[in-house]
Amino acid sequence: MATQRAAVRTNASPSIDAVIDVAGDLSGQVAVGENIVQIQVQPGGALMAAPTGPVDVRRRPTPVRARGRRPRIFVDRSEERSRAADVVEEREVLGFVGPPGSGKSALLRELAHELTEGRADQEVVLVSGAGRPADDVLNDAFQLLFETDRPYVAVGAALRAHLQDYRGVLLVDDTPPEREEVTTLLDSFPESAILLGGSTLPPDVQSMTLGPLPESDRRALTGLLGSGTDGVVAADSGLPGELVLAVRAAGQVPSAATEPAPVADDQRRVLSILAAAGPTGLSRALLAAASDSP
Repeated sequence: MATQRAAVRTNASPSIDAVIDVAGDLSGQVAVGENIVQIQVQPGGALMAAPTGPVDVRRRPTPVRARGRRPRIFVDRSEERSRAADVVEEREVLGFVGPPGSGKSALLRELAHELTEGRADQEVVLVSGAGRPADDVLNDAFQLLFETDRPYVAVGAALRAHLQDYRGVLLVDDTPPEREEVTTLLDSFPESAILLGGSTLPPDVQSMTLGPLPESDRRALTGLLGSGTDGVVAADSGLPGELVLAVRAAGQVPSAATEPAPVADDQRRVLSILAAAGPTGLSRALLAAASDSP
């Protein structure tokens, strides 16, 4: 790959402040301080530094409701939903913990919609922390809540200063498990109600564990999914994600009433890979049944 040389210039002066070597073409964005700079490096090209002067940061029109798509199918979790409603009223923090497939993401998305019903001024922001540091998660929330006169990434104290007066609900799916990261998230929203979802959370975070669904809810869910197979309800672990997979696996068995559509080859390949990959939060038996693999 060829090495290209580009001059770095400021807007204030046409003089060259530095010269860098870049391996190959480079385009996209780079953060300079609190500003985002659009760049494209080609032979003889230039990286332009960020414009000077303060950035105009304004609150987006309220209420902001960045909540994602509501789950098409959702069953009960009435205790968790009731506690979440109390936490929102008290502007406290509540976590939902459980293994993959326990329904944490679906519960947060359901709450993001449910908590605004009948509340014209209720603000809700749902963000994902999957594999990301707290500052990146906070910047997602900032971008949803604020607009600026030019591309801008708030950092450090400036970022927290913008967020500290938000008095709505913050929901963080796939919350980073590290105490320091969680503390950063919580301290940045001192006036907010905060709902977290994660496989694990620090022990000092008030949390509810999402366990198996009661049998009545499991039967209701299989009915909504189009299955009346009692064996599915009896055999699965009761976790919503595994129950969905169990229903799909059961659909491979011909029924006297109907012949369900088979799993597509590409879906079966994915399931086979999951079955061979080891622990995933879903039982090997169900993965094997769904993928026709031993």
